[in-house]
Amino acid sequence: MAGRSEEVAAWSERLQGDIMASMDAQWAGVKDSGDPAVWALAEKKVRALWTFARAAKAVAALTPRPERVASPADEDEAEMHDDHPTDPAELHAALESKIAGITELLERKRRGEGAGDGGPGGDVPRRDALALQRPAD
Repeated sequence: MAGRSEEVAAWSERLQGDIMASMDAQWAGVKDSGDPAVWALAEKKVRALWTFARAAKAVAALTPRPERVASPADEDEAEMHDDHPTDPAELHAALESKIAGITELLERKRRGEGAGDGGPGGDVPRRDALALQRPAD
């Protein structure tokens, strides 16, 4: 894969050099000319070069980039997950504990008790309290 991306990079550089040389040639042909026909022909050629340049950019973008090699710094970042249980039974127990805590919190909120810790959500009004009341006729 790395050889392919190097091949595309070389192709892109070669094509860019050719397009730049063609643009320079067009500019050299018109910069001192006052003839509108010369300018119109140069503009037509430059538009074609622009189309080639955009197409080349799109083709080069289709080539996958080589895989990034992990650095020692990347391996150090993985240590933040070392405290997670690796044993399936421990993992299952930890998950059940988390779910039980969340379920308890949701049940308290449903009853209108809030989080109970003074944090956000403790003063959240109940859903039925938010319902619009019709004025009595």
